[in-house]
Amino acid sequence: MNATFTINAENTIAAFPTPDHAEASIGAGALAFASQKDLAKVAAEWPISRFVEVWNGLAGSGPEFEKMKPVKKFENRAKAVARLWSAVQVLAPAEAQPTTKASRAKKPTKAPRAAKKAAPAAEPKTPRAGSKKEQAINMLSRKNGASNQELQEAMCWLPHTVRGFICGALRKTGVAVESFKRTNGDSAYRIASE
Repeated sequence: MNATFTINAENTIAAFPTPDHAEASIGAGALAFASQKDLAKVAAEWPISRFVEVWNGLAGSGPEFEKMKPVKKFENRAKAVARLWSAVQVLAPAEAQPTTKASRAKKPTKAPRAAKKAAPAAEPKTPRAGSKKEQAINMLSRKNGASNQELQEAMCWLPHTVRGFICGALRKTGVAVESFKRTNGDSAYRIASE
């Protein structure tokens, strides 16, 4: 069973376990609502400034609202209704709360950053047979290595892709690459000999 809420002209909100309790206690000019949709109907004629007044009246007014911060405005009426509805749920009497509620499966907790850094480094993986990575490593393993231009033509890569592959993909996997000048003066890369 859902709780029923009332709001009066002074923006005081009260919660009741049933609509009958709310009806018996409702004062002159007070409006009742039992869902977000009902609240939207009740507040259809309110100026946005009234939402701000109601919200700011709740913010910090008790331990259940201590996390709420006063606002200057709401982006639109729909968001104001949704936020206000969410806020008043803490007022619902315990017997009005559903006994079971569906919940999503919890996400696994993340390992602390320190634990991630302390993990032993994995052995460099061998590239998949026939992959561009394997082809590029084979070219870089030659005695004369491979120039940026040769890698571009063989892999159909752009210059920045070649540089990114060498500086990023290879070095991150533990493959040491060195640049050198060939006898004809061209710049080239090769896998560093240990």
